Amino acid sequence: EEPVVLPDLSDQTDHRQWTQQHLDAADLRMSAMAPTPPQGEVDADCMDVNVRGPDGFTPLMIASCSGGGLETGNSEEEEDAPAVISDFIYQGASLHNQTDRTGETALHLAARYSRSDAAKRLLEASADANIQDNMGRTPLHAAVSADAQ
Repeated sequence: EEPVVLPDLSDQTDHRQWTQQHLDAADLRMSAMAPTPPQGEVDADCMDVNVRGPDGFTPLMIASCSGGGLETGNSEEEEDAPAVISDFIYQGASLHNQTDRTGETALHLAARYSRSDAAKRLLEASADANIQDNMGRTPLHAAVSADAQ
């Protein structure tokens, strides 16, 4: 078995930016609140449901892990999360896109952040539970690891 060698990305700048779809998926209204600031000019007319932001994150990936599995205290917001995921799937979001650095899919992220509601919706839409990330882990590995913490 050959060891997994990850590319050295330390000196590469990711010029992709968070679009309004990414911000909506994370329920962020201002780009200053995004996980990293946008890089470059924001294209407000971008309607590609599979648009990739920094590290290759798609809006579906952001929606699948937003909230981090924590109770927000806002039950309306928590009830809307599966609806946002369903909307992206209905619009044709790819269930099997992988992040650039870790190779995680939306299902990996839902499992890692203990988002059972998101994982259930992704599995109902036929997300592949056997896709491996760059370290050879499946979403089940991510779920077990998240549960152990």
